[in-house]
Amino acid sequence: IVFEGVAKESSDAYRRYRGFVAVDNVALKTGMGCRGHCTFEGGFCGWTNDEDDDFDWFLGRGSHNPSTGPSTDRTSFMHGGMEGGYAYIDSSYPRRPGDFARLSSMEFEATGPDSPLCLRFWTHMYGNGIGALSILLSDTAEAKEWEVWSLSGEAGNAWYQAELPISSPNPFMIIISGKVGKNNLGDIALDDLSFTQGSCPTAPQIAAPISGDCTFEVDECGWANVGVRDRVDDIDWDRVSGQATRTSTYDHTLGSEKGFLMALARNNVQRPGSRAWFASLEMKQTTMPRCMSFWFVLNEPFIDNTGPSLGSLTVYTKNAKSVMTPIWRLYNHQGPEWRYAQAMIPETTEHMQIVFEGTWGSSRANGFIGFDDITFFGGACSTMPSGAYVRVGQCRFERDTCDWYNDTTQEKSSVSWRMATVSRRPANLPDKTFGAPEGYIYFDLFNQNVGSNLVRLISPMITAMEEQTLCFTFWFAVFGAGESAELRVIRQENSSSDNGEAPPQEKAQVWVLDAKLMDTSRPTWFPAQVAVDSQTDFRLLLEGQATNGGFAVDDLMFSPGSCSSEFTLQV
Repeated sequence: IVFEGVAKESSDAYRRYRGFVAVDNVALKTGMGCRGHCTFEGGFCGWTNDEDDDFDWFLGRGSHNPSTGPSTDRTSFMHGGMEGGYAYIDSSYPRRPGDFARLSSMEFEATGPDSPLCLRFWTHMYGNGIGALSILLSDTAEAKEWEVWSLSGEAGNAWYQAELPISSPNPFMIIISGKVGKNNLGDIALDDLSFTQGSCPTAPQIAAPISGDCTFEVDECGWANVGVRDRVDDIDWDRVSGQATRTSTYDHTLGSEKGFLMALARNNVQRPGSRAWFASLEMKQTTMPRCMSFWFVLNEPFIDNTGPSLGSLTVYTKNAKSVMTPIWRLYNHQGPEWRYAQAMIPETTEHMQIVFEGTWGSSRANGFIGFDDITFFGGACSTMPSGAYVRVGQCRFERDTCDWYNDTTQEKSSVSWRMATVSRRPANLPDKTFGAPEGYIYFDLFNQNVGSNLVRLISPMITAMEEQTLCFTFWFAVFGAGESAELRVIRQENSSSDNGEAPPQEKAQVWVLDAKLMDTSRPTWFPAQVAVDSQTDFRLLLEGQATNGGFAVDDLMFSPGSCSSEFTLQV
């Protein structure tokens, strides 16, 4: 084992900012070995020909027909020489169009929801009678199999690398099926099979059963910006090379300045909160959940004393009625390196799309937002990183109140929680998320003739969870006369009675703050958190009361388990 550190060239503009390379705590762990790997040099390495097909795969060392099949194996083709073997199907007589041969692997253990494998191999499909090459995943526990990769037609007299993600909740086998085409010039060859840990985008992209896999090395693979003319976004995502990012970020696929990735455009940013949507082609309905993986960068290299301001990256599902549901979201600086991400796409009975949304934070935002190497594979999976999980009730008030809604004590009252805007906000208070002039919610009461001095914001229904407790965190700021302002968090039970009738909704105050001892001369954001029982369905109520002042609230978040510490007044 050799560790090699390579310094950047002196011409690299970012060389002096890159620091040092260090290695520590080296450990060797038992891996999956080389199960399933095969170069076909002297055999099939445990892969076997099926008995229930029309003919067999053979070992070859060079085709005798110059019009079909490879002249050498993959290694010899790439590096010269005439040695080495490969597996192939022979399409000559007595084969007929439609005949197929299947090569089956040994049994693999279940991969688990978050441990997909990447199958890589090389294929040669040369001849005007090429049929089809397919990869199938066979669930040995449920005796089911389905196609996970397929390619048909001639690809030229050359070896090409292919890859695909493999995931199964049960033990499984991989089946390689070769099908004879329209004539006897249809030999298909395989070489250098290998399995590695981790997902990978399907290659070539047209072989994917689910449209959407993309490395962006050639084009956008059918993904497209949602036009500004549609009035849903303000800017675009750009397909750029690593060299064009003007940062130290190269693409993820190749790890070089020549590779391509998707980056959130900066040149046309008009205001804080400018956003871009990037949508997939329509995807068919499915009765099974799927997992989407990708790599992302949210990098803000310079953060001033007012806090982070970069922006956010969100992934949505969009159904046939154009309803957008967030399934993955992160905010602000996450580091300068590429990070792995996963999001589960639930089963659906209708067509849908996946949408990436990038949002710039404040007008002073500097940095980079980008993603690369999108992959789809079957099965449920966990959200990665865990902080990107989107829970019902979470809200940063960037565009709206996220299904929280106003409820006041008097119908005629004009007092309510309202969204801050550039022209209407308390004491020029910036939002907590990005330091932007808008993007939070507030109430102010400076007129005692308004009728009611109580405002209430109610969350959407939060369903019971496996965790017994959720930690509810938020940020608040108080302004005006502090001795007149109070903020409360109330848990409202929403359970049903034994006879099916809705019982009176029980309310319990779980957090309260009286601002009379706080300095309100210069409004400042303060953190708050409280543990909330999540064993039954409930709503949270944010109640504010004042006669000569008010509160602002931002960044409502939930996380499983108890809160780490208590640093605000509790009841």
